[in-house]
Amino acid sequence: SVWEAGTRGGIMGLSRLDLEDWRRETRTFQHLAAYQSGGADLTGAGEPTRVTTATVTPDFFDVFGTPAARGRLIQGAAGEGVVISHGLWQRLYGGRPDAVGSPVTIDGSSYPIIGILPSTFDFPHGTEVWTPLDLTRDGTSRSAHNYHVVGDLLPGVTIRVAQTDMAGVAARLEAEYPTSNRGVGASITDLQASLTGDIRPTLMLFSAMVALVLLIASANVAGLLLVRATARTREMAVRSALGAGTGRLVAQVLTEAVLLSVLGAALGLVLATWATAALSATPALAALPATPRVIDGTVLTFTVLLALVTALVFGIVPALRGARVNLAETLKQAGGRTTTAIGLRGTLVGAEVALATVLLLGAGLTARSLWRLQGETLGFDPHQVTVADVTFPSADTGAAKVTAAERLVEAVRAAPGISATGLAFGLPFTRYSNGGFLIEGRTDETIARPNAAWRAASSGLFQTLGIPVRGGRDFTPGDRGQPPVAIVNQSAARAFWPGGTPIGARIALPGYDDATYAAYRGGGNEWFTIVGVVADTRDIALGTPPGPTIYLSLDQRPEDRSLALAVRSGLAPAALRHSLTQILTAFDPDEPVRLRSMDDLIAATAASPRLRALLIGLFAL
Repeated sequence: SVWEAGTRGGIMGLSRLDLEDWRRETRTFQHLAAYQSGGADLTGAGEPTRVTTATVTPDFFDVFGTPAARGRLIQGAAGEGVVISHGLWQRLYGGRPDAVGSPVTIDGSSYPIIGILPSTFDFPHGTEVWTPLDLTRDGTSRSAHNYHVVGDLLPGVTIRVAQTDMAGVAARLEAEYPTSNRGVGASITDLQASLTGDIRPTLMLFSAMVALVLLIASANVAGLLLVRATARTREMAVRSALGAGTGRLVAQVLTEAVLLSVLGAALGLVLATWATAALSATPALAALPATPRVIDGTVLTFTVLLALVTALVFGIVPALRGARVNLAETLKQAGGRTTTAIGLRGTLVGAEVALATVLLLGAGLTARSLWRLQGETLGFDPHQVTVADVTFPSADTGAAKVTAAERLVEAVRAAPGISATGLAFGLPFTRYSNGGFLIEGRTDETIARPNAAWRAASSGLFQTLGIPVRGGRDFTPGDRGQPPVAIVNQSAARAFWPGGTPIGARIALPGYDDATYAAYRGGGNEWFTIVGVVADTRDIALGTPPGPTIYLSLDQRPEDRSLALAVRSGLAPAALRHSLTQILTAFDPDEPVRLRSMDDLIAATAASPRLRALLIGLFAL
């Protein structure tokens, strides 16, 4: 996984120009492939559906050494066709071979399906359609870090060597292009590590919990076998008297322990098969980059080896205890327990209680962390808010799109039971853009190019979400056709206007859209006047503090074809769904209707902590 890195920390994608230089000068990579992830409406294959897409350069699949399962892969011609996932092929075409060559419409443009990928390929995770990425059409500067990049190393090259190589390239670019590349380095990371970095601590915690449960079970079985060994003391004495040596007696008891362990492991595999299927359907596991869905040979081998080791762990002490008998004393006795056996059993029970206490404490701490996470202040009111994805036709640009958006919002507001509605690019807990911006009149280099998240909102959105306006005013329909305005959150106000007010100040966002970028390239800037300050909101995930955010007016300039429609309503979910489906279908019959509650969007960000608390609780139980 290849990134550019800032001197202040953090990583970012590559610009087209930097990528071209990296490709030309690298001595450690065979390929450096670029891709962008997104979403699109797919029609022409049954009901309209929303699919996850990736636009990729022709060498993308070469990086992974992935052949097509059917047809061929992207070779580079713009508009040559699309490649679809095995899952989408099965879902839409029932696995028919004639799917290759069939036309499919992506966001209003028709393409042939040129290939189908193997079922094992899943990168970027969840992608269903891959389309060609033509870098020659990108006219942006080196400041536009638009592309994610993956590469495959030359044979014998290590990550460390590649890091040194690309850091040298980045240093040369910094010296040659100080305006755009100042403080921009390179970051080379093993792709597997980058995909699992967030979940690795959780997986290690799960492994520790499993080990504790296994140790508790082993101690329990060892205690039971000690009881059994004590009860069989006379039997062992008789066997010894008949000529069985210590090794033979130990082998007999260990054989019984192995049989017990193997039977337990077999039952465990049956349970694991069922549990894996059940857990793979949960949102938290489904979102992982590589969800285990089958019990394969590696798991079977590991389980068999673990069963044998476990048998030794809980069987060796009882085996040795049973094999050490005093023939004369034992044969005279009618039975009974020894002090040594009772002491060993007491030690095992004490160990069980100690390990169980560790599990219980871990479950309690995890549950408390989840409770605190879910009780965080969001900065807005998500209850009774429903979100619909809206994609405007590609022909709707500028004023036409503003008019279409206004028509849609008015239709929703007129529906019975709707109390407020608004459009947005970048709702809380969804996607957003970010980047540097300029503050008019600032010359101090430390704050001349501050960074913030960029979001766009129509009039009525803050009211719909319940985001309080702390100063100045909200966006209004009257802003349409007027000089551009902006609103900032309290974090931005504190960070960039400490001790003062941002209202009335002017800012420029050179990379926000084509108009702002064209003004910047022409030697000037398009300035936005700040007219309000709103409360901070949790934007990315629970547990992540709010950062500086700038809102621009969608009533003045639509930012993107794909927007989110937020609706506040007290209607029952079924009635609201029916009403919104009718309105959205009438607005665009080819647009698939996808409705989600804001509560569900927030809950999805806590899916992993919730799953962690659930599993640790089950282990503790």
